[in-house]
Amino acid sequence: MIKVSFKNTIFALIFLLTNQLISAQQPEFKTDFSNSAPILKTVGRGSCKVADGVLTSKDAYSCFGNAEWKNYSVKFKARAPKGADQVQIWAGFRAANRYDRYVVGLRGGLQNTLYLSRMGYMGTDEFLGLRPLRFEPKPGVWYDLKIEVCGNRIRVFLNNETIPRIDIVDKNSGMAPNGEVTLGGSWIETEFDDLSITKLDDNYLNNKEVVEFSKEIEPEAKERIRVSGRAAYKPVVVGAFS
Repeated sequence: MIKVSFKNTIFALIFLLTNQLISAQQPEFKTDFSNSAPILKTVGRGSCKVADGVLTSKDAYSCFGNAEWKNYSVKFKARAPKGADQVQIWAGFRAANRYDRYVVGLRGGLQNTLYLSRMGYMGTDEFLGLRPLRFEPKPGVWYDLKIEVCGNRIRVFLNNETIPRIDIVDKNSGMAPNGEVTLGGSWIETEFDDLSITKLDDNYLNNKEVVEFSKEIEPEAKERIRVSGRAAYKPVVVGAFS
């Protein structure tokens, strides 16, 4: 007869649970784009290429991960090159194909918003969220984004903030239940780096309350903005027409 002590059994269980927890936290996919010649799965008529340690895209996007993955966390950083007209950072998740997928956009220029929608074939697409950034994204500046999708709930984080900018429940998430992660799709050239995809448990967000980051402007701050804007106002001078 083999005798197994209670103490050894407890240690074995702790070891097993610890290993499972560590493995669950390890990215299923990770790249810093240091390999200058990877095989990219690209969708669109534009270009996606890896050079100088970054993925650069324009008018196209590249796919990463596994088409069967459902619940996961996506992290990456992105920027518009210095000298670009504006920032338009676009990415996606649960991309089954070019028609059925979720899309996230960090939009600068005249917009300065964080955008979320689900694309669908034959009119099944749906707008899901638009949040003001309260700042203007600048070309040449890296922005960190994290997306958590679990079941029908989606959270989008910006610049390592602990509270999501977008935290919504998509009642029609069954239209895009699984798929790859996409980087790119903007008409503005965009650079991406440090991509990681980590699978999440089905109940990962069950006990996390729905809350979103908000930055209200105080009345005093609004008055300072008004005064400085008024002082900086200059009329447009129109020259003679020929």
